[in-house]
Amino acid sequence: AAHRPLPTNMAARGIARVAALALLYILCCADGVVARTREEWAKRSIYQVLTDRFATTTATNISAPECNTNDMKYCGGTWKGIQDNLDYIQGMGFDAIWISPVVKNTPDGYHGYWAKDLYSVNEQFGSAEDLKALVQACHARDIWVMVDVVANHFGPQANGNDDFSQFTPFNKPEHYHPYCVISQQDWDSMNQYDIEHCRLADLPDLDQEQEFVRGALLKWVGWLVRSFAFDALRIDTVPEVSAGFWKEFVGAAGVFAVGEVFNGDPHYVYGYSEAVGAVLDYPLFFALRDAFMGKQGLDALAARAGELAGVSAQHATTGVLAGFLDNHDNPRFLCHTADQAQDWTLLKNALAFLLLYQQIPIVYYGTEQGFAGCGDPGNRESLFGHRDPAALLYSFIKQVHAARRLAEEHASFFGTPPLFLDTDQPAKAVGLARGSLLLLASNRGSDHADSPLSLALPPALQGAGTVVDLLGAAGEEFRVSPEGRLHLFIRNGQPRLLVPPHWRTHPAPDPFLH
Repeated sequence: AAHRPLPTNMAARGIARVAALALLYILCCADGVVARTREEWAKRSIYQVLTDRFATTTATNISAPECNTNDMKYCGGTWKGIQDNLDYIQGMGFDAIWISPVVKNTPDGYHGYWAKDLYSVNEQFGSAEDLKALVQACHARDIWVMVDVVANHFGPQANGNDDFSQFTPFNKPEHYHPYCVISQQDWDSMNQYDIEHCRLADLPDLDQEQEFVRGALLKWVGWLVRSFAFDALRIDTVPEVSAGFWKEFVGAAGVFAVGEVFNGDPHYVYGYSEAVGAVLDYPLFFALRDAFMGKQGLDALAARAGELAGVSAQHATTGVLAGFLDNHDNPRFLCHTADQAQDWTLLKNALAFLLLYQQIPIVYYGTEQGFAGCGDPGNRESLFGHRDPAALLYSFIKQVHAARRLAEEHASFFGTPPLFLDTDQPAKAVGLARGSLLLLASNRGSDHADSPLSLALPPALQGAGTVVDLLGAAGEEFRVSPEGRLHLFIRNGQPRLLVPPHWRTHPAPDPFLH
């Protein structure tokens, strides 16, 4: 079905907004950096791109080079390839991208995390001009660009543990910590000294306490942001460096930053937000997977989310955590549902929750095409030849993003904290309300027939009389009881997204239901 046209006033506001953004870019952004705030980033939705695996410069989407992930070699993705496919990214509703580290790497550093020369770009991805062109093209579309950076380590050494001569600018042994490797026991016991002073995966560990190293890293990150007009940083391996250094590092960058703290303890993870500004929400990541894969009930997810919100408030992170379901370091969501025939319905429910919860949502490239790689390197598949905008999950992500925008048009979606609603099947279905927008999510999966469900609606919807499902076929409507309760069916395990009936401009019907 075709999209209904926007009301005239909404269309006019959209045109005016684009014109204003273009003027702002011309006046103050073409050669400089606009420091986006945490609050502004909290309204963005990020698409994570592994640069080498997204799109090549010359290959079409139909005829693309082969890419064997097990080889752990470059496959040919470029910055020009990303630029040429911004329609694909923006078509899903994303307004920010996170790209791989951009600096020159040691051999086979296709992922970007093996730095060799901080002041040269990775020629496998293109030239410095190509990178600038990508950022400029994104800004012209109001897409913000987050660049991945590594300040903990450099790439593997070519000639033994004592030879640093191939690196720039850290080419002397005194620029690195004495040789030791972080052990599993260090992680298990949270031996913070070894975590900060020893090597991760035997990679040369920079000594940020050394004056030259500290100063050079701070100077470099400021240069990087200014030279390419990046809007934000994603900071790799945050716990492996002292929190004090990160506060200086983010200050030198002058832009918003999200740090990676790969741990499930919320006090440990959220504590780093005081130095970095925001962190990837690994504690919620583990809870989401457990809940939507059926290992725990959705009532347990609601309880855990409440606990995490309490901890995050202690560290001033409310609203600026970055949520995700999978990434380049973890098996994809669908890998874990292999025993459920890679159930896309479970993924849809989890994605809807991710995109509507009070976080900055991050979706890993390939999720929209049903990728199911099981861990590094299998979770770093090539998207060459697979960028299908008619794919079912692509369409679903587009629908939920449209609902987010619609909610902000009608009410303060981003200013409204989430409210969990109990259902009469607390382990199998949960309600998540953001003002007048209500998500009904289920972990039943697609092998279940229609299931009756009842719940009390939030105050914003109790007097609506009826509610309409933005994801259902042709805007399916349901009557609200005089007591403010709703009785309906969950169809084939699919999520529902309910709003007041006057929100009649809604996305196309969900193709899964036909």
